[in-house]
Amino acid sequence: YTAAMSIVGKYGMDEAAQAFFDAMVAAGIKPTRLAYNSLLFAYVNANTDKSGERFLAVFQKMEADCDTPADAATVAAVLHGLAKRGLGKEAFEALKIFRASDTPVTQHSYNILLSCAEDVAQCEEVREEMKAAGYGMDEISYGSILKVCAKTCNVRAADAAFDEMCAAFTPTVREWTGYLTVYKEARDYDKCMEIWERMAAAGVVPNTVAYGAILRVHINALNDGPAPAACAATAEAICGEALDKGCVTSDHLVSLMMTVYGHSRNAAAAKRLLGHAKAARLRLHGFTKKSYTLATGERIP
Repeated sequence: YTAAMSIVGKYGMDEAAQAFFDAMVAAGIKPTRLAYNSLLFAYVNANTDKSGERFLAVFQKMEADCDTPADAATVAAVLHGLAKRGLGKEAFEALKIFRASDTPVTQHSYNILLSCAEDVAQCEEVREEMKAAGYGMDEISYGSILKVCAKTCNVRAADAAFDEMCAAFTPTVREWTGYLTVYKEARDYDKCMEIWERMAAAGVVPNTVAYGAILRVHINALNDGPAPAACAATAEAICGEALDKGCVTSDHLVSLMMTVYGHSRNAAAAKRLLGHAKAARLRLHGFTKKSYTLATGERIP
């Protein structure tokens, strides 16, 4: 039963995992800690339980039923599940409970907690706990801090964290995109372009997420106005680059690109993008269709 829950849980099939769990209980088999962990991870990977109510119910039942203490996998599952649902305060409260029972907390769990912090000051508190537990900072730790900086528009802290990370590691496209996102949220077009150019100079190849972030920067600039002179042309060039490099693999990125083409009324580019999206079987959202009509004067057939 536990193996079955692990398999379906990997793909976020929470209802199937719950069905296996219920069948196990109905068969008179007492769930182990491992079985509960498998069920928790199914809810972590699912997108159906957005409020976290069912997830928390499973956790509470596990703590009431299990004879064995929580382990590191339980901690990771609980913190990840709460973080995914934006329940940062609950994640910090859960950690207090785990620490009180001397449950081991791994570096992975601390990194999740960093991303749940309300501000940079709380990140520093987590860093001190990590240090006391014998953990240093890794790329994911810094990426979590950058997420908090983006959430709070703290560009100074982001600069410091990114510089500190660069002194210890070579940033990947994920960390560069996280840094870019901070200035995207701060609506600083020039700084975003500087980061984008630095990333290229470092030989880092953008992925779908990175292209989405930089296009959102341009769309914000075009919508906020007055946009820099080359903003629209640069946005179109980035769209073309993303298509040429085969990075347009999400419906979200298609929507952003179509927004750019709608703004510039570029019918030819919009039609090329539509052809790609249909061939790749990407979903066309309502806003994507409106942008296409704006660009071409036609409705999507």
